[in-house]
Amino acid sequence: MKKTILFFAFFITISIGNAQKNYVNDVHHFSFEYNFMLFQLSEERIDEINNAYYNLRNGIVFETGFENFIGNVPPLILVNILKSQRPAGFNARAASLVYKKIDVSRTISVLNEVVPLIKSASLKEPIIDLENKIFIFSVKLESTIWDFDSKGRGLLVQFYGKDEVVQINFATTENRFESDYEKYFKQIIESFSFKSGYTFTD
Repeated sequence: MKKTILFFAFFITISIGNAQKNYVNDVHHFSFEYNFMLFQLSEERIDEINNAYYNLRNGIVFETGFENFIGNVPPLILVNILKSQRPAGFNARAASLVYKKIDVSRTISVLNEVVPLIKSASLKEPIIDLENKIFIFSVKLESTIWDFDSKGRGLLVQFYGKDEVVQINFATTENRFESDYEKYFKQIIESFSFKSGYTFTD
């Protein structure tokens, strides 16, 4: 009997550890899976983020976001649609990003004029998935995203669809990046897909 109880306890633990949820965006025609330890931000919380002055000033509008169930603990994941991007320009953009230095200093200075969340930041040349039309940018920064000062690290991942570009912003601390990537980020990136008829076309 004891062995049976232990077996079921082990089975439940494994099942919970592998549990996932599915996010579907019918308006912009994409979906992805995410770890059950993340919770989707409420509409009120997204509105609060979008109405922050620095987001309003820069025209940043997040569709949704996800945080850890545990309070004040990374990661933070935000999803937005890049209205200014032209999906048909993927190849030209890929070439320009490979051969030009990426400068984020203006963006950082604009943010810090309003709220000093980011002390410094650097953005590396992207990993480019030509087959699936994906850009993956690596980001390092010093920030106060959470209630403690932290050296942050994250990813900006851009998925090119037929009509628009979806960007998912992954942020965590430097010392948690590898584990958070495996636990939270990788699943979203690998499971992301546009609905049939909305994938990128040249």
